[in-house]
Amino acid sequence: MKLVSMDDVECAINNIHNIESISFSDLALVSVGKSKTDTYSRVLEDGNQLFIPLLTVVYDGANILNLTSLDKHFNKFVKKVRDVYLKEKDNPIQGDFFSSYIKIDDYTKKILLSDSVIKTSDLYSFYEGKTGYDELLISNEKEVLGLLSLIIHIIDTNLSMFKKHFTFGNRIQGYGPRGNYVLEGKINNEYTNCLLRFSKLGNNTYNFDLGNVLGDLTPLKVRVSFNKASLDIVCKSDKSDYQLLESYTYNDGEVIGTREAYLNDNLKYSETLKIEKLSSDVPLSKIDEDDSLDWFQLPWGSSIGFKYIDEKVDDEISTSSRKVQYISINNDVFINLKSAEKMLIRKTPDFKIVKDIIFDDVDKTMIGYKDDDITYIRTTFGADGAVGEYNDKYAGKSFYHVSSATSFEELNKSNIYPVGYDLDVYDQGDLLNNFKVKNKARGN
Repeated sequence: MKLVSMDDVECAINNIHNIESISFSDLALVSVGKSKTDTYSRVLEDGNQLFIPLLTVVYDGANILNLTSLDKHFNKFVKKVRDVYLKEKDNPIQGDFFSSYIKIDDYTKKILLSDSVIKTSDLYSFYEGKTGYDELLISNEKEVLGLLSLIIHIIDTNLSMFKKHFTFGNRIQGYGPRGNYVLEGKINNEYTNCLLRFSKLGNNTYNFDLGNVLGDLTPLKVRVSFNKASLDIVCKSDKSDYQLLESYTYNDGEVIGTREAYLNDNLKYSETLKIEKLSSDVPLSKIDEDDSLDWFQLPWGSSIGFKYIDEKVDDEISTSSRKVQYISINNDVFINLKSAEKMLIRKTPDFKIVKDIIFDDVDKTMIGYKDDDITYIRTTFGADGAVGEYNDKYAGKSFYHVSSATSFEELNKSNIYPVGYDLDVYDQGDLLNNFKVKNKARGN
């Protein structure tokens, strides 16, 4: 039996009663001139500061407790304050000299009673209590293979601007830890080796240097960004002053694709791409959660899903939740990228100032592959700007699961089994060869 004790903050939250006042405000976190990536990667539209929510309660004889959304007990705090407020507001505690009352401003009341301040933690709640590793037990080579269809699409699309075509030769060689690979294939029926250097910026942006694509070894520099509202691809060759921009943007339940090519800063090609909307959830989309998204089929066969929820509290206050998921399956490897955020948007009456108040910003990368009859899965959480509970338990850590499901399409929460120190898994060899791990995957 595992014993869990409460820390001092949890004890204080549980002891909240006889509330005297409640106030909700926004706290400036990052000012201009400081590194934006220290906490979160983006700043307000007004360019001044990043804000996070702060809830303060005074209770039971001038005790004061205030927490921000960065604190790991924030959700519990909000729910407790709300519950106690609703219980006590119509039943004030009678004191010896006066009747106590709860002072709460209209702004706080609107937000507190609308549940707008509850964070979204569904992207990591499935991993509660599981072993988190600081090191990778599954190499990054599998991540490259998961992105292979996208990489081939990028090569062929760039070559098509020069009336050429790339055919992948179904073979990739390389060394994972260094990120150097070779893709064998043909360019207009002539055998070639496309050199690939792979690196990752944060948890949802990739850099590729593609050599020997445009006729010489000067690399075509590629950046792929999986953003909350779009998938953006930027390709650039300094030697030939060539640039290709490709973007898939979600808006009003549709995805619009655009492609533009520039040579010597002049637009040479422009195209709008029709992206097919799928009628149902796609395989792997609910492997570790239950959310349904709007799904679309990308030109290279992978799927991308979006979910937007905008809720209006009043004319000046609203909440915005964003989630994006990218899934690709290549033979015996899959990649599943997820990212989500929630924020409160507060406008001044004249609409001159708009503040985005950040509650949550989470992303994760899931890689899976089959080896014989076992599927091995690694889920890694991004560490960019991670704070609070997410930082303590998940940021930068990897979690591992195994399954004996016969296909990736069958994988779900009920048939993937966590592995960790309890099964003597300490490195990749243990993960692959451990008898107890394989027995667990097979349900023994």
